Amino acid sequence: MADPTTTKSDAQAIIDAALMNVSAAERIADVEGIPLAVLPAGTTVLVLDAALKQADDRAEAPRARRGQATLTELPSFIDHVNRFKDADSAIFADVEKVKLTAVFDYHRAGAIADKGQRWGKHRSLYACPLSPQWQLWVKCNEQPMTQDVFAQLIEENLSDLASPNLEAQPLDSEMPSPAQVLTMVRQLTIRTKGEFTRKVDEVTGEFELVNKLEHDQTSTKIYRAFLLRIPVFAGADATFYRVEARIRFRMENGRAIFAYSLYRHDLVLQDAFGDVRAAVVKATALPLLAGSPE
Repeated sequence: MADPTTTKSDAQAIIDAALMNVSAAERIADVEGIPLAVLPAGTTVLVLDAALKQADDRAEAPRARRGQATLTELPSFIDHVNRFKDADSAIFADVEKVKLTAVFDYHRAGAIADKGQRWGKHRSLYACPLSPQWQLWVKCNEQPMTQDVFAQLIEENLSDLASPNLEAQPLDSEMPSPAQVLTMVRQLTIRTKGEFTRKVDEVTGEFELVNKLEHDQTSTKIYRAFLLRIPVFAGADATFYRVEARIRFRMENGRAIFAYSLYRHDLVLQDAFGDVRAAVVKATALPLLAGSPE
């Protein structure tokens, strides 16, 4: 135990006296490959970061792999994982952000006493890019549109609409074909004068807009919904998914106002991400955990 009567100047004199007997070479030490320098005052030990950097720059290879690669296509992410993985690598799936993170030097299984801990600094990231079709229909989801705007949306993206498949999807019997949807929005004629009533089919949910005139009566069928068949994620070999778009219609100041509501499209997104995760597990044979790495 230090003598409590020793003053600060006395302690410094003792350190200085000890350093007088230490050569300059001995003041630079190497601890497990890390160069250290003892300051003349003898009270501080510095890691010579510049020396470490110089040593790394002159070495044939880095001492360890680190860094994160960002991949923009799923096949490239899989190839990158297979290039650097080992038996203890792991992949994490962030469901909310729809992205995958591979940690190549992840901790080995077991307790700390097993000394399986690793740095976890070498990684690969893939954020699933949403397709242009998915972004368009989600952006316009539940947005009121005039008849002309809605008709333009349908016409310009008619290839995104699905034809009913009565054999594979029995419920499709209620759905119109893409041509029928386009005809509905193109030929709907609303007169600003007259009495309008709605006749609803309680079975299919469809209704007719009936325009009653003094000597005539005309009606137009407004379909309950239509089907989309679009990819959720972008990619040359992207999978297409069916989404039900439920039509919303009302009269406002003598004008027809349309909108649509994508039925449970959040679940479609989850299903698509689930398919991506399954494909990654199959191609890499690595464990995939829901969440984010530490």
